[in-house]
Amino acid sequence: MGFLRRHGLVSRAGALFLGLFTASAALAVVTRVAGVATGHAVAVGAVLWVVTFILASVLLPSLGDRYGLRFLGFLLAAALQFTVPAVLWSAVLAARGERTPATVVEVQVGPQQKVRHVYYGLVDESGRPIEGLLEQWPSAGEGAVGDRVVVVRDPDGLVGPRLPGEVADARVFWAVVPVLYLALVVVCMFLGRPPPPRVAAGPRPDRGPGPKNAKHTNRRRKRLSRG
Repeated sequence: MGFLRRHGLVSRAGALFLGLFTASAALAVVTRVAGVATGHAVAVGAVLWVVTFILASVLLPSLGDRYGLRFLGFLLAAALQFTVPAVLWSAVLAARGERTPATVVEVQVGPQQKVRHVYYGLVDESGRPIEGLLEQWPSAGEGAVGDRVVVVRDPDGLVGPRLPGEVADARVFWAVVPVLYLALVVVCMFLGRPPPPRVAAGPRPDRGPGPKNAKHTNRRRKRLSRG
């Protein structure tokens, strides 16, 4: 810790940037996990990205521009917004998820205009609704009402149902998230370093008389010596 303090890598400014990026990612994760539909969660995440980018660009101007580090911190925070929810729901489903045959009873289309997102409301074999919406379909194309699909569900309904392949693939994020956050910490440490002290401009050294003055001085010396 002493080494980091001596080199200015532990500072309140760095902690402030880390808090900003962490809060932005956490808000996006809470929105995503709190049962908000994916389309609306993406819209909220986009607003958070814009706000975070603006704040990261103008925060603590006394540190200098450092736009490269500011933008890198923003990118890492955005990556955490995507990966942390996957870690949460995959950890829950890996720990207590139940593999369940289900039937589609409702098809919803997200609000996005450019990208089409389809969500499926499901019931289990006994006709009881499964909490949450399925966000992917196991094959190319889209499912329809009455189609059957096998999902992994959380009995307590904390997270929505997922395809078995999604649960297996998401485990890679368990190692990615710590690496991303550690990289964010390092970026914020360098971003919060105090700027180097400015060297005060001292008096200009006296270089003696210029060439023209030197000639006049020599002439006066000759005249005095002759006199």
